[in-house]
Amino acid sequence: MDTSRLPELVDGTAAIAAAYVPGIKSVAGVGSGKVTIPDGGVMAGQLVPAYLGRPSESYQHVSNLPAGDVQYRSGTVTEILWDFPFRLFFDLKDEAEFRRRSIDLYFGYIAAFSQHLSILGAIASGAIEKVRFTTGADANWGWIEGHIPLVERLNLENKL
Repeated sequence: MDTSRLPELVDGTAAIAAAYVPGIKSVAGVGSGKVTIPDGGVMAGQLVPAYLGRPSESYQHVSNLPAGDVQYRSGTVTEILWDFPFRLFFDLKDEAEFRRRSIDLYFGYIAAFSQHLSILGAIASGAIEKVRFTTGADANWGWIEGHIPLVERLNLENKL
């Protein structure tokens, strides 16, 4: 019987952002704390640190817990379609600069996730159907929020 790799998938999305999205200064996640950031960008060779509930600096990427839809494919195979949320935070004092850079950041995320998600082992071809983006703010921080769909296939020895 398989075991979900959810904790590693959460931190894996942060590791991909650190390595392949230009302009990110740091990352954090709520996963296992056991995923190493690949070479190519910020924090290379480090483990994805735990998110402590608030951003530590502008241009910090945070990968959070996903929502999931379970589909039973056969007597043994279960697929979970995870919807992984992330936020890229910025200090509201830098809002004009952030808005100028946000289009490049959108395309940086799209390129990074479409080209590198296969290293997580969650999608057979590395292809994804969609990444959606929204923006938001509170009293101190603004953010780009994105959602990445990933499929995890598990043999759970279903007894349906």
